[in-house]
Amino acid sequence: MTTPAFRPDRPTPGSPWARHCPEAWPREWLVNGKMPPEFTRPATQDEADLITGRISEARFLYYTGKRSNPSPLAASTAHNAAPSSNAPTRQSKRQRRRGRSERNALVERVRGYRQFFEAVATLDPPLSPGAVAVWCWLWTCTKASQAKLTTRKLAKRFHVDQSTAARWTTELGRAGLIETMRRGKPGRSATIVRVRYSPNTKTNE
Repeated sequence: MTTPAFRPDRPTPGSPWARHCPEAWPREWLVNGKMPPEFTRPATQDEADLITGRISEARFLYYTGKRSNPSPLAASTAHNAAPSSNAPTRQSKRQRRRGRSERNALVERVRGYRQFFEAVATLDPPLSPGAVAVWCWLWTCTKASQAKLTTRKLAKRFHVDQSTAARWTTELGRAGLIETMRRGKPGRSATIVRVRYSPNTKTNE
C-alpha cells in the first residue's frame, strides 16, 4: 500500500492510476488544500483507493463499471507503457451485453412498481391488500412480462387458504392487472399470466 511518506509525484506509466485516472490526485495527499499543477481534479473515493493501493484494479472496475481506459488523459499518460492485457474479448463483450440487459430489466421492473402504485390509488373498487401483495410477487417473478401462477403455491406463500388466494387473483384479473395467457391443469401445470402495472397497459420487460 502506498503511504504518504512514499507517495509518487505522478502515475507510473502502465499502472492502474495511469490507465484510469491520471489527472486525479487523492484528497488525502492535498497540501494546504492544493494539488500538484499537473493534476486537474481531486480523485473520487474509488479512485483514491485505487491510487493508494487500498483496492485492486479488478475491484475498482467492479465498483465503477469501467471496462477500458475511461479517462481522457489515460492514452497520453500510458502511450509508452506495455500493451494492456485488458483488451476486449468475446467473453467480456458478452458480459457487457448481459450487464446492460440486466440493468434495463431492473429499470423496467422498478418503473413497473412505481406505475402500479400510482395506478392502484385510482382503482374503483380498490384492491384489497392481499391482491396488492400478490401483484407485487407476480411482478417480481415476471420474465418477458409473464409469470407462472398457481393458487396452491400462492396460498402457501401468503399463509392463506386457496379460496382466499383465488379471490385475490380474481381481483387482479377484474382490474385488468393480470391476463391469462395459458390456463394450467390442476395439479399438473401452472397458469401463465401476463402481468400489467396498470389496467390495459402493455408491458415490455
